[in-house]
Amino acid sequence: MNLNGKHILLVCSDPGASQVLILLYPYLKKKGLRITAITRCGGKSIAATHGISVYKGKRAYSGYRSILNFVRQKRPDCIITGTSLYDNLERNYIKAAKDLGIPSLSFVDWWTSYRRRFTHSKTGKLCIPDRIAVVDDNAKGLCRKELGGKGKIVIAGNPYFSHVARRAAKKTFDRKKTLKRLGLSADLSTILYLADPVKTPGGFNPFDIFRQVAREAFKAAAREMNFIIRMHPRADVSYIRNRYMSIAKKELTERFNIRLIGGDYTIGELIDCADYVWGTNTTPLLEAMMRGRVVTSFLDRACPDYLPFAKSASYCPSAEDYKEYPSLIRNLLTNKKFVKNALARQMKYRIPVDILGKKVCEIVAEGA
Repeated sequence: MNLNGKHILLVCSDPGASQVLILLYPYLKKKGLRITAITRCGGKSIAATHGISVYKGKRAYSGYRSILNFVRQKRPDCIITGTSLYDNLERNYIKAAKDLGIPSLSFVDWWTSYRRRFTHSKTGKLCIPDRIAVVDDNAKGLCRKELGGKGKIVIAGNPYFSHVARRAAKKTFDRKKTLKRLGLSADLSTILYLADPVKTPGGFNPFDIFRQVAREAFKAAAREMNFIIRMHPRADVSYIRNRYMSIAKKELTERFNIRLIGGDYTIGELIDCADYVWGTNTTPLLEAMMRGRVVTSFLDRACPDYLPFAKSASYCPSAEDYKEYPSLIRNLLTNKKFVKNALARQMKYRIPVDILGKKVCEIVAEGA
């Protein structure tokens, strides 16, 4: 297909979609496409880090009328968007594409909250693109159910997942060196906890979940352990750090050596120094699975559309009710057979084939 000179708008806001953007961008450039990248919030800094030029004009980021006029002037051949949960930026571009008859595709980079991703927070109306690209067949079924069959859903994998898999296979880090830098003993088992920001997609309270996890870990641990709390990039601010540390010091007393970590260490370093990687629902859990760590996803029933990603795929231990935490954590920390079986299941997981770039090229060439 000849795509030379075709013009697309590539729109995203949150970090997850932006990680996809930085991998998709060079692929599409090689196909001869002209790309205008439109991103803000977490996406802006990620794009800048990777040398991607972002459109700076205010009209591309204002309200719907301004965006409609901007798109009308630019006259792109196609609009490609991410699917932020909190920002209406992508939803405004999807609506503009519909109103102007421009083909559109939106990619969902995770397994959750499909309806929320396409619901405009001001109007409450669904903004459905011509095509919705999802990670795998499981995601397709969930998306179809939440959107009531609306939209053409295609399976496209996720470029970032493939990137993470290559990174995990290519590079490992010295566990002893990392723990020594942290002032921790390599002779002790280590739990890495991936802390969430206060504002979470599922509407749950991350502090409550962490408190329950820490409480049950203290009850179950029969020996001294290391406990590392890794702050989410959107949560690495003093009052959130202080809250997590306060809970840790209260619930994890003398048997745990606690460290709270920001951006001084890569996620690969921290995963490779840990025996267990715990969290709610975040991409590093997936990377930890591929790096051979015992991964566990903890949530609560306050978020019915926010199932633990690995539970939906049946690949790693998970809990979505506080009542399930005690027995699960006890098994993780004391039952070697349980851990062995969990690792065996995780090893069966295969990253979905990444064909998102191909799907984008198809809609640009064919139209909606």
